[in-house]
Amino acid sequence: MEIYPVGDHALTISLGDTSNIALSRRLYALQQEIMGFPGVINALVGYTTLVVEWDPLTGNPEHIQQKILQWDGRVDALLAPARHWKIPVYYGGADGPDLEFVAQYHGISGDQVVALHSVRPYPIYCLGFALGFPYLGDLPRALHTPRRSTPRTRVPGGSVAIGGTQTGFYPVETPGGWHIIGRTPVSFVHLDKNPPVVYKPGDTMEFVPIPQSATPLGGESDWQQ
Repeated sequence: MEIYPVGDHALTISLGDTSNIALSRRLYALQQEIMGFPGVINALVGYTTLVVEWDPLTGNPEHIQQKILQWDGRVDALLAPARHWKIPVYYGGADGPDLEFVAQYHGISGDQVVALHSVRPYPIYCLGFALGFPYLGDLPRALHTPRRSTPRTRVPGGSVAIGGTQTGFYPVETPGGWHIIGRTPVSFVHLDKNPPVVYKPGDTMEFVPIPQSATPLGGESDWQQ
């Protein structure tokens, strides 16, 4: 574990150099532990780091750092078991306007892009930049695609996309620079619930192709395993 300051009321904790699902769960567990420390107002999970922010008036940085160093590394006692989510996806057409570009970029067919993208589950390494956006790792190398040179000012909620070596989906409408290859019709973010996002770092996601004519029934709980 490495700790270094970020400004005068925050610090960064690094638990490793290489992202993996076990590290993601350790970071998420540490986040849950730290959010109970007096004065802490936020703790943000990254790929291999955790940024902790405290109230400069009520937080004691020495005390917070000491408690972090004393953390016993518990994961299972702090976290519920990891969950697996199946994300139904309409690939291509109006729902995936960049599918053919990705196919042409790699010299394969659109069907091959879909097959490669949906061939295996992906670990959730962290959430951001928008509410509920899951950064999913281990995209097949054959689909690694540079981000768009010009980001879109509007990406519809539910859009499934590829950016560089990563994939994920936009749960809410937002600008974005990834290549949109499909869309999920199931909403996984609910602003009227606490927490509004049902999945977390350390869970896994699997994209499931569905025909354009299909209408998935139920909500996100019906797609949880």
